[in-house]
Amino acid sequence: MQRLRESTERRCGCRPYSLVLLDINMPGMSGLETAKLMLETTDQRIERPYIMGVSGDTSEQLRSACEAIGIGRVLAKPLEKELLEHVIRDMQDKFYLT
Repeated sequence: MQRLRESTERRCGCRPYSLVLLDINMPGMSGLETAKLMLETTDQRIERPYIMGVSGDTSEQLRSACEAIGIGRVLAKPLEKELLEHVIRDMQDKFYLT
C-alpha cells in the first residue's frame, strides 16, 4: 500500500488517469484493496478514474463487492481483444475519456 500511496503522491499535478483496468486477484494486494486505496487517495477536486476489474470469478458476490468499493464493471477472463476494444470505446463515449 505504501508504494501505491507514494506513486499517487509523485504523480500529483500530473494528468489523472481516466480509466484503470485492474486484475482483481493479484498477489500481495488484491484488486479490491488496490481499487479502494486508489479511490481513497484520489484528489477529490479532480475526477476519479473509472475502474474496470478483470477476474476469472464472475460471481454475483464478487460483482457486489466490486460495486460497493467503486469498481464500475467486472470483465471475465480470459479477455477477448474485441470485447476489450468495445468496452473501452463505450467508456470513452459514456465518460468522455481521453
